[in-house]
Amino acid sequence: MKRSRIQQQRYQTEAPRSSSAPPSVPSSPYPQPEANRNIMTHHSHHSIIEDSSSSSFENLPPHRYAFKLLSIFALLGTTLWTLGNQSDRFRMAATNTSIPVRGGYEGNLMNDDNIDNSRQGSIAIAHLGNSIQYFNDCPRMLEHMMNQRYAHVTQDSCLRGGANVSTLFEKGNGMRNKFATPAALKPDGTYDIGSPTVEALLSSSSENSNNTTSAAAAWDYVIINDHTQAPVRELNKTESIRTFQEKYIPLLDRHNQNATVILLMTAAYKSDAKNSSDLGGFDNFTKSLVEGYAEYATLFSSSNHDVRIAPLGLAYQYIKEHNNNTNRSHHEEQGAANETTTTAFDASSPSSAAVVSWEALYAPDDFHPSPHGTYLEACLLYCTITGQEPPDYQVGWWSTARYMQPPNVKPPMPLPTAKEADYLRRVASHLCNIAPAAAAAAGTTNSL
Repeated sequence: MKRSRIQQQRYQTEAPRSSSAPPSVPSSPYPQPEANRNIMTHHSHHSIIEDSSSSSFENLPPHRYAFKLLSIFALLGTTLWTLGNQSDRFRMAATNTSIPVRGGYEGNLMNDDNIDNSRQGSIAIAHLGNSIQYFNDCPRMLEHMMNQRYAHVTQDSCLRGGANVSTLFEKGNGMRNKFATPAALKPDGTYDIGSPTVEALLSSSSENSNNTTSAAAAWDYVIINDHTQAPVRELNKTESIRTFQEKYIPLLDRHNQNATVILLMTAAYKSDAKNSSDLGGFDNFTKSLVEGYAEYATLFSSSNHDVRIAPLGLAYQYIKEHNNNTNRSHHEEQGAANETTTTAFDASSPSSAAVVSWEALYAPDDFHPSPHGTYLEACLLYCTITGQEPPDYQVGWWSTARYMQPPNVKPPMPLPTAKEADYLRRVASHLCNIAPAAAAAAGTTNSL
């Protein structure tokens, strides 16, 4: 399918295949997850059993002969049942998702209800960063939002936990284990974990399945976040700027000159986590983040790249300052789950100011985002990219997340309710100077 300015690329690196591996196991640029290795071992084990049993049927007593036959029939039945389940699983995956592109998905993810058939155009978004993006799978959440606006959406990523822009470039993708989840399973049996390296994600060519070179998709937007402390510590900031100059910008110049760079300004920590006590608390930390990302933006702009800042840290600060009841338990908000009535946005009113507490934006470790924080992050990115208010929230979007909050969080952190999501999307619109659709239709402006 032809797309203006956007060319399709499939990133495929054929790994050497062991001669003992069954042909049904797909190759991958990454080591196979443990589950796939167990499948290979399981097949080999069955072969040994069948070979050893076939040579020992002669001269068996009748009762031993009958027992052997029953064992073989039981094994055959188990094998057919397993194959049937695998077939259903892959058929379901093929139905619910479209063809994977460069590790990501091209087209619509499942659970996008009420999509407007008049959608037009296409958009391609690349994500580069760390756990601030992969917690609760912000790339896929943003993709769901974009599916409400565009007829064709492509997204891919190169993410690594704890990485700054330098270590991400040096070490590449770190999601092999974290994204080896049912939601990440692709129709071919491998996992959608993203591109292996920054260079692979942004490069100009790849080897396709026919072993011929094809041009890469030109990204419309490249989203980048640095380690949260990097822009506020002089040595780390200097290293990031040097890496941008020597690594990222040359790649963009060669292969994605027309891409808009979105710098995702992360949020300051809720407490003195990760040895951050010397950064002066939340407000000073936020001020330093604003200054650091402004320097990054100046660098990209001076290199003739369109650049925008998605002010996630300022959105956290806004909620902290305008929430009149920050000590209220987040679980007390769950009674509003079925409330969908919207009014003109006014954060000074108690009803709107108490919808989401500042604390509810964080995971228990005080620096990663909760589902509420991730939804706000996706809303900020949507507003920064489109200049429009985010689409209405659908709770089903979370079902495609490849990685939610850490599994050891008990009980799991709650998802945003309809009322909470409406508040967060309007906060994002306000931070990006976008009037809510309801207010615009009424001829009024965002009164914050």
